[in-house]
Amino acid sequence: MASPFELLGLPVTFDLDASDIDSALRTAGLKWHPDRFACAPVAEREHAEEQMAEFNVAHACLSNPLQRAIALLEVFACPYDPSGVNANPEFLMEMLEMKEELAMAKDGNDSTALSKLIFDLRQREKRELMQLSQLFSTWESDQNRSQDLPKLQQLLNQLHYLARTIETSY
Repeated sequence: MASPFELLGLPVTFDLDASDIDSALRTAGLKWHPDRFACAPVAEREHAEEQMAEFNVAHACLSNPLQRAIALLEVFACPYDPSGVNANPEFLMEMLEMKEELAMAKDGNDSTALSKLIFDLRQREKRELMQLSQLFSTWESDQNRSQDLPKLQQLLNQLHYLARTIETSY
């Protein structure tokens, strides 16, 4: 099966521009959108629907930086395994404290505190995404990728944790 990068005809890199990802989907839609096959035989319509569904999945994957990172690791035959990564104890402690603060703000109906905590989490997520981008930039050009893989996977774990914490804090 083709990678999301290959399906959309995009370079195999972490740093993709959102407009390029969207443009690639539009280009695929010009050829494969099921509406173009409305008068075609059933088999052709079904094939177009399947193709467009694959393009939509690839677009969703590449539009999400975490999913894009996982797809990139798979392209380089280094699948992401969250269970095989040791968590950073400092990060876990920090997130535990943050979750407690979030719970207190929610329980106390303190929308100002809750908004500030969510803002802080989003800022942290942005910083870690920038760090992930820098790591991938080095990793993509390095032939000895195995030495950076643990760092990448640990950072991915942290970003997953941050995303889940943000998602559940509303």
